[in-house]
Amino acid sequence: MIIKDKVYGEQKIDDPLIIELINSPEMQRLKGVGQYSTWKLINPRLNTTRFEHCFGVYCLLKRFEASFDEQIAGLLHDINHTAFSHVIDYVLGDPSTQDYGDSQHKEIFMNSTIPSLLAKRNIDASKISEHDNFGLLERELPDLCCDRLDYCLRDAICCGFIKQEDVDRILNGLVVCNGEIICKNKDSAFLIAKLFLKMSKYLWTNEVNAGSYLILANALKIALKNKIIKENDFYTTDKALLDKLIKSRNKKIIELLNKINKGLITLGTKEDYDIYSKSKVRYVDPKFIDHGKLRKLSEVDADFKKEIDKFKEGIKKGFYIKIKK
Repeated sequence: MIIKDKVYGEQKIDDPLIIELINSPEMQRLKGVGQYSTWKLINPRLNTTRFEHCFGVYCLLKRFEASFDEQIAGLLHDINHTAFSHVIDYVLGDPSTQDYGDSQHKEIFMNSTIPSLLAKRNIDASKISEHDNFGLLERELPDLCCDRLDYCLRDAICCGFIKQEDVDRILNGLVVCNGEIICKNKDSAFLIAKLFLKMSKYLWTNEVNAGSYLILANALKIALKNKIIKENDFYTTDKALLDKLIKSRNKKIIELLNKINKGLITLGTKEDYDIYSKSKVRYVDPKFIDHGKLRKLSEVDADFKKEIDKFKEGIKKGFYIKIKK
């Protein structure tokens, strides 16, 4: 199997199990789940899928010579994602943590076709389903991990902030040390930390993101209440779920969908706003090798620490949003 990846270039897959997993219905569904949730309704250019991201995480884990089990875990790490991804956190979960999908992951994983595929190679599906077993795949914020690295690089390319040739320059500044991804020096740490923060402000954590998520979530809540959709519909695709909302011709739902427009969603004030919404704080504070010791960037760069502290404080306050008529 040959896959042409937008970030890492042409990838040849020759392991039969990996090919089977890629072709599984759980992975194929992710081709219909956008990486950017409501952003695809605002800007069609933002059309990366969860499938592409999962494959990218797998590529990174191979690059960093992770175990085969961890490579599999990376490939499958988002099969729990619902249509429109983190919008579910505004419907049934907590927007500030955005961990509803993670809480459902093991149950979904173990009730899928995946365990039977893994059993052919005597691989423990329960182990693969638990991300805490794999320190290169996932780590607590603000550390680096392959999940975080891929969506940062992939989203930055999609938004035009970096080019494919920049990816190797960034990745060449990273190394695995004691099972953790760290930077070779301060410059490498600063490069990835600043790019991550730029992507947070531009795409992942701003008023358009938080506002559009909440607007769609409110439409979905109406649809659930009126039995236009069922919770199982979240485990289909973006298009299938959106089609049900549109075909319902429910006036309130259609009005809300028409508000998902970048030009209509603007920052208000605490005294003058239409909706209040929260979002997850996303940033990295990479560790790097400094005279033989591991240090965090914020420990040696006072300006970066101030910028991060200001960013975190702003996000925790939430967003007071105006919707233009």
